[in-house]
Amino acid sequence: HGGRHVLHAAISEDDGQTWIGHREVARDPLRHQPPPPGGDFGTAYPFPAVTADGRVIVTTGQGKGRIAIVVIDPDWLYGTRQEENFATDLEQWSVFGCRGVELQAHPERQGAQVLSIARTDDQWPAAAVWNFPAGARGTLRLRLCLQEGSSGAQLMLADHFSVPFEPEDVLNASFTVTIAPTGELSGGSRLELGKWCRLQLEWDVGRRLCELSLDGDAIGTLPLLRDSEGVCYLRLKSAATGTETGGLLVEHVDVEISST
Repeated sequence: HGGRHVLHAAISEDDGQTWIGHREVARDPLRHQPPPPGGDFGTAYPFPAVTADGRVIVTTGQGKGRIAIVVIDPDWLYGTRQEENFATDLEQWSVFGCRGVELQAHPERQGAQVLSIARTDDQWPAAAVWNFPAGARGTLRLRLCLQEGSSGAQLMLADHFSVPFEPEDVLNASFTVTIAPTGELSGGSRLELGKWCRLQLEWDVGRRLCELSLDGDAIGTLPLLRDSEGVCYLRLKSAATGTETGGLLVEHVDVEISST
């Protein structure tokens, strides 16, 4: 579901046989508003132009208030690392069409912020979507805390963008970690409610698996659920079917993909 909410860029060294990057370079500036009743909208119809210094200027978007001009350094598409510590805002994330997804003051560190995902309205889902460099192999680490009163959560790695409120995201994910309300994880280990921990996902689509670690200890292996050449998205979602009094807090996320 969705498609024109974000624009991706990738670079090829073999005349389009393979591609590197798959990174978001533009997002619809009005994506948090309802779509217009008529006419096109979003980031479609990009027009690129190469500058004398090798960068690329792209004009993109359609509809009033949606035209954007972005400058892309092709070297950026070769990046293999990305991180988020929620120091400023959620501009790098897609959270539109949801409620209960916001930045909150860190419960233990003065001046810091965390991402909070909790379903506060039973008519609206609570989910957040984050793009990173595409990789057939890589490692993603999160420092998180499942609060008392949470109905559980899902962490998904995917190879494509879809809207945060996508009803079939689990069916189309490459790997999925389920966190039960009690803190039990896929594989049988358990998070201690209200306690910060480090969860690591080390994936390899060639081997068709993702190895899970919790606070440095191996806890299980996830199967590849969908054939893919690599993943480039993290999806975090409340598993609540109604409202919940607690949610999932995320302090930090970082990812590193293999360049080989």
